[in-house]
Amino acid sequence: MNHESRITNQKKGFTLIEMIVSLGVFSTAVLIILGSILSISDAQKKMVNLQIVEDNLRFAVDTMSREIRTGSVYNCEGGSSASDCPAGSPIFAFDSIGGARIIYRWNSVNKSIEESEDNGSTFYPITGSDLKIEKLTFYVFGAEYLDLNQPRVTMVIKAFAGEEKIKTRSEFNIQTTVAQRELDS
Repeated sequence: MNHESRITNQKKGFTLIEMIVSLGVFSTAVLIILGSILSISDAQKKMVNLQIVEDNLRFAVDTMSREIRTGSVYNCEGGSSASDCPAGSPIFAFDSIGGARIIYRWNSVNKSIEESEDNGSTFYPITGSDLKIEKLTFYVFGAEYLDLNQPRVTMVIKAFAGEEKIKTRSEFNIQTTVAQRELDS
């Protein structure tokens, strides 16, 4: 009986090989779970950045479109006379319905869209600091008085949010055309 008790005592517990295999399986499972959690976290950050870009761009484009639609004397480069700009420009000026000279421009240093309501003396941003504008180009067609077409402005904007990781960066390219409500006379 003494011999049998020694045999049963030797069979209790795990062997070193079994422990190594179980630790390997457990470690692999933990790594897979952690990878999934990190992927979900990155996807959530990307969705937040996407929402920032959408909201910010929607606000900026709506603000500019509303003002441009009711304005007149469209001009690129901030001039005071109406002129077409088929080559495009990062600056656009026009007279508002209230008579003020409004200027929109792309600030390449701050990567923002800026507006001036005092003929270019003071500019303030109309996009948030978490949104970066990589490119803003205005194209003006039909603004010259000799041209009897309806004046229209096309805006092309390239923007992004989320610089820290390329995986969580959300980019947007948007183009919109705004036509003047009434013909210049």
